[in-house]
Amino acid sequence: MEKNLHRLVLGLYLLNAWGGASASLVPALFVFGDSTLDTGNLNYRPNTVHLIRTEELPYGRDFVPPGPTGRASNGKLATDFLAGFLGLPTPIDDLEPDAQGRKLFQGINFAAGGSGILNGTGLTTVSLSQQLDAFEGSIASINKLMGSQESSRLLANSLFLLSTGNNDLFNYVYNPKARFRYSPESYNTLLLSTLSRDLERLYSLGARKLVVLSLGPLGCTPLMLNLLNSDGSCIGEVNNQAKNFNAGLQSLLAGLQTKLPGSRLLYANAYDILFSAIQDPRKHAGFRYGNVACCGSGKFLGSVLQTCSGRTSVCADSNEYVFWDMVHPTQAMYKLVTDELYAELVKFIL
Repeated sequence: MEKNLHRLVLGLYLLNAWGGASASLVPALFVFGDSTLDTGNLNYRPNTVHLIRTEELPYGRDFVPPGPTGRASNGKLATDFLAGFLGLPTPIDDLEPDAQGRKLFQGINFAAGGSGILNGTGLTTVSLSQQLDAFEGSIASINKLMGSQESSRLLANSLFLLSTGNNDLFNYVYNPKARFRYSPESYNTLLLSTLSRDLERLYSLGARKLVVLSLGPLGCTPLMLNLLNSDGSCIGEVNNQAKNFNAGLQSLLAGLQTKLPGSRLLYANAYDILFSAIQDPRKHAGFRYGNVACCGSGKFLGSVLQTCSGRTSVCADSNEYVFWDMVHPTQAMYKLVTDELYAELVKFIL
């Protein structure tokens, strides 16, 4: 009932008084982070080393029109669904050749698959700090097109979306050197202190409204279940580290909002939504499988030895699965996450 009321309010808001033309809730959407939000930047980085081939089928098989788009899923991501909710097109990828001119005015997607908070995470991809470098360059282009005053107004009224830290935590689990050097607590502290500097920089560049997605229950991914020889139960140690990071993230955002005048920072709890669907998939309309991927090989289809491709097992109906491949949700799961966060996002924006 509450969700329907918020949709009605949003619908009325989006009706322009001059002839009923639709308008967007914010002027632009700027996106940063990893493959959970990357809509195709890796397509333009052929030398990037990554485990999955998002530029090949079956990735994108349920997209409209069908075909690989660079998204790490069978179809749309949260980026696409959120842009639709806002009345905006999906932001253009930063590395797309056409990412210039007035196309930049409705937002840009800087997210890059494999990236993380730390520069050493995903060495051949674009870290969060490097994404901010690219954003700074785009601001210079926008300033030339509309003037610095209008550009500042655009950024202040736009929505910024971030999802990062997933690959940093995966790397910690995989990397014995990192585990020897850092305890789980000190590693999370390193991530959060680095992220804090990046968020303050984003603010200094003009961002005022920022939504940060939590880490998901990474210990429940088919990758972790396969790697750590699970019986199908989530890996508690990995999930606890993700939950501790999320608690620190909430505290960080609250502190920054107090520190940075005019800022509005929202912690978006995707963890609980994903965990609920994984633990009890049939509770959520259409889902049947919570801990096995739709596409992949090995136990839980989570093996890194032969990742999702046209040569591996692929399910018939991805709408029944929480996970598309060894770590990435299906289009249906991304839609559920954005639907569940919808009311909170509308309150935040309005």
